[in-house]
Amino acid sequence: MQAYFSEEQCVEISGETRSFNGLEVDGVASAIGTPLDYHFCPTCGSTIYWTIVARPGGTMIGIAVGNFVDPDFAAPAREYYTKLRHRWLLPITSAEQFSAFPDPQDRYQAF
Repeated sequence: MQAYFSEEQCVEISGETRSFNGLEVDGVASAIGTPLDYHFCPTCGSTIYWTIVARPGGTMIGIAVGNFVDPDFAAPAREYYTKLRHRWLLPITSAEQFSAFPDPQDRYQAF
């Protein structure tokens, strides 16, 4: 699960990461139609955050929700690729459901 923020909304990102561009890995970025850079912990390899060009002149930062320790962190507003959801995982009833990625013009309308 990820939480997306505009660059302006992020207060601080610090610490060392290793990164790679999603275009270099199995065409991941081409599937969503925009550059995607993944940032990992250099010690354990956990995904920490990624950057994605969301719209002209705007970059979104996706942060793995497991990095937040706030028990009142907001519930997801959208679920993508629900067609691949495990049978044992229930839908989030308050979230918009998308069987895949929505059309590019709708993808980041919430931001």
